[in-house]
Amino acid sequence: MNRLGLIKTAYTALAALMLAACANDELTDGPVQDLPEGAYPLQIAGVSLTAESTAEPWDANAPQTRVSENTNDNSSQWDGGEEITVQLSGTKADGTSYTAEGKYTLGSDKTSLIPVRDRELYWHSTSAGTITAWYFNYVSGNTVSLSEQNHGLAYVLKAEKSNVTYNTKATLPFSHKLAKVRVMLAGDKKDDVTEVKIKTLTSCTLGADGTLTDGSTENFIPTNVTTYKNERCWEANVVPGHVITNVMVNGTECVLTKPLTPLVACVNTITLTVN
Repeated sequence: MNRLGLIKTAYTALAALMLAACANDELTDGPVQDLPEGAYPLQIAGVSLTAESTAEPWDANAPQTRVSENTNDNSSQWDGGEEITVQLSGTKADGTSYTAEGKYTLGSDKTSLIPVRDRELYWHSTSAGTITAWYFNYVSGNTVSLSEQNHGLAYVLKAEKSNVTYNTKATLPFSHKLAKVRVMLAGDKKDDVTEVKIKTLTSCTLGADGTLTDGSTENFIPTNVTTYKNERCWEANVVPGHVITNVMVNGTECVLTKPLTPLVACVNTITLTVN
């Protein structure tokens, strides 16, 4: 009796597994199906921050205001605890599209994302979708201010991953959407410099999809003093593509002999001789 009972139980378990496998095959190989609400959370394997240009890349080893510059002075790093906005877009079984937005916090390992309570994203259907994520600081509404960088650099980072399915994990490759300008000093009086400002756009606007639009106001913005290769320098993150022709040193305005057009995700260097 016991032996027969065990065999019967084994066959019952096997049948249950087969049914589960069939159900899974139907979800993955059949037509698009809607998924139960809250049943399939978005899975993110991790995040990274990579370079976009090989000129003089402003990249990262592995970023609220916790993102910081790395010790090699040419890269940024996540510090852990940053809040990241994530958007999930896809198509339902009836052909209508959907877009949902959530919030995630970067874990202490600086790679994993932890959903903010009640802001986690879920798949609505079995169709492939697109994950768009961005991180920014110094933002009010949808405007990113570039005029406070004497207190720390402004950042706009974006990642996008397409053709992701509900049963896979995606890695989000973030990249810089601003350009870094570095002012190096030379000359007999370089050690007397206490302030450097750059004339550029004072803000940019962040679109719903994470795209940037140039602001309308140009003025001198402060820079953040730091070091590069053991030399003191002054840095700010600016809107890429907007030509820089003027800088201000200790309150004195000067015109660059060669205007600078800053490239996105690159370190763009200006060298000033102070005599």
